[in-house]
Amino acid sequence: FGLRYFEARFGTRPDIYWSPDTFGHNGQMPQILLACGFRGFVTQKLAWNQLTHPPHNSFRWRGIDGSEVLAHLPPIGTYNAELTPRERRGALTEFRDHDRAGGSLALFGHGDGGGGPTTEILDRATRCRDLRGLPLVELSSAATFFDGLEAEADRLETITGQLYLEYHRGTYTSQARTKRGNRRSEVALHDAELLSCLGGDYPREELVRL
Repeated sequence: FGLRYFEARFGTRPDIYWSPDTFGHNGQMPQILLACGFRGFVTQKLAWNQLTHPPHNSFRWRGIDGSEVLAHLPPIGTYNAELTPRERRGALTEFRDHDRAGGSLALFGHGDGGGGPTTEILDRATRCRDLRGLPLVELSSAATFFDGLEAEADRLETITGQLYLEYHRGTYTSQARTKRGNRRSEVALHDAELLSCLGGDYPREELVRL
């Protein structure tokens, strides 16, 4: 449904799954992503792990069924980067695949709450794109980055199974009634679709709308 929304609104189906702020990812995700037509996966929150730092920034993520998708964890540990010299030096230190991959993504701008990049951040990216002692900066897209990563895929290591976040564990909500109602709706839709298939009368438009 997310892909259909993008296609209806913007005339395109993205092929990079963008999930910076999710609290971990289960081992079935590579299979689901490939089935939906995604070729790349980006996440950020794993940089916040409390004990075990993820061993790679660019890697092949293998699901529990053997499906694989290219994945990237940007070494700047935030999705609100301002492209400062300190952040960029830190990216050099944190990047764990210098011998396998030629670059990394930086998720810059005000990404938590909206707003995007400021003029100041874009100006800093332009002025500081090629300074001695700092990584080169190129304003580009995730799609272009993954084009390059695909050419390096044979050299990348593989991580299998869930990507567990050692942070935000045991999180709950003050809106339990809303979540319970949503889950009951999901179960009811599943049962309605199943019974419609068995009964031979499939109300497609109504089920899609619901």
